[in-house]
Amino acid sequence: MRAICKKYLSSYCNITINCDRAENIRSEIKFDVIFVAQAFNLLNKELIKKSFSSILNQGSSVVLTWNNKSDYPLFNEIATLSKNLCPMYANSKAYTFDYKRHSLDDFFKKPPLFFKIKNDVECQISEDIFLKRCLSTSYAPTREMHNYFEYYHGLKKIFEKYSNSGLIYYPLDTTVYIGEI
Repeated sequence: MRAICKKYLSSYCNITINCDRAENIRSEIKFDVIFVAQAFNLLNKELIKKSFSSILNQGSSVVLTWNNKSDYPLFNEIATLSKNLCPMYANSKAYTFDYKRHSLDDFFKKPPLFFKIKNDVECQISEDIFLKRCLSTSYAPTREMHNYFEYYHGLKKIFEKYSNSGLIYYPLDTTVYIGEI
């Protein structure tokens, strides 16, 4: 993702791409905005708030955004399979965090702007893309793990159940928070 970001933003002179853990960011330069996509729920909120505060200009914003799985039976089945076969998923609230209007008020100075856009990323995906998406999550078992093939075949069964003409409907919602920390 970093390589693609660099490629598409290379013509801009005021973009900084940091290659460190978010909790460890240090910079002599102060920034006007920090944008975090998808991963915030996996980070230590207290450490990241301290790190971000040290590099933001006064009055600057943090933008947090996620593509969330819609309330759709397909995703409930994937979640059930993941709870049963992915210890990291089953043992973490990070993967089941419910993004609601006030769910991150403790991270921001005051209640942030909040947007929840339903079904904004509608797509039909192939079995190959579906499997790659599911198997590339941070909680999915790797090939070396004993439960990998059981998880893989479980995902294939879910795809077969919901597919139509070799494609599956995979709707996503987007949640966005914008505010000062």
